[in-house]
Amino acid sequence: MKKNIFLLISAVVVLLAGCSTTTTLDRLIEFNENDVESIEIWDLDANKRIEVDDGDTKQELFDHFSNMTLMKTKQIAGIEADKIFIIYLRGPDIEFTIYSNHTALVNFQNYIVEDFDMKVLESFFD
Repeated sequence: MKKNIFLLISAVVVLLAGCSTTTTLDRLIEFNENDVESIEIWDLDANKRIEVDDGDTKQELFDHFSNMTLMKTKQIAGIEADKIFIIYLRGPDIEFTIYSNHTALVNFQNYIVEDFDMKVLESFFD
């Protein structure tokens, strides 16, 4: 009986340890879209910056960002990124970074990015 309880508890611990913490960007950073005056996007590798203040384009970006799935990770060291984009929401003063190696830095936490097409950001600098 004790052996069965031990095995059951061990199985639950292993399952919980294997679960990943996934979330979306809009759950990590809270803001009202109407408070965002503009969205600044910096391409650090090209040393270029653009500012998006058009309502339709801002909404498209909000849609892309809110659909982006993030999986929390403890370490992303050793994975080189070709492109680095810093996103700044002017108004609520929120900043986060998206890397071309499908990682992101949000609220000083590292995340693996799923369901996001980097071409959305790259298209602003073509």
